[in-house]
Amino acid sequence: RVWKTDYCAAHFRSSIAVFHCVYRYCNSPGMAKPKSVRGKPKSGRVWKTTRTKRYSSIRRDKGLRSTWEEKVALKTELQNLRVADAERRAQRAKRKEAKRLAEEARAERKKENERRAEVVVPIKNMRKLKKMKKSQLRSIETR
Repeated sequence: RVWKTDYCAAHFRSSIAVFHCVYRYCNSPGMAKPKSVRGKPKSGRVWKTTRTKRYSSIRRDKGLRSTWEEKVALKTELQNLRVADAERRAQRAKRKEAKRLAEEARAERKKENERRAEVVVPIKNMRKLKKMKKSQLRSIETR
């Protein structure tokens, strides 16, 4: 375009003739129209492009379709996965419950063994209890 403008300016004396020459050149059938200059969007979203077509004119292809056999296979696979997951959860719950019961039994045995190993002094004189301090009374157990 630039050389054409220079060419026109060199060959025509008046500026109107130059303008018409450039206008004819720019509006010739082979030339694409220049895009209009767009400033910065008011919203600040500079990455957004301007819409050239209407939404209804955009051709949308139908989604990927699967056959009935594929759907049934997928369904059975999902069902099998759910069953396997439920089994795993049940096994984990069983293991957890067994561990809890074993720990309770161990704690009970430990308590019994501690009681057996204790040295017990029976208090026969009740006056001793009345003379004892609160901290000593807390350590006394009745059996």
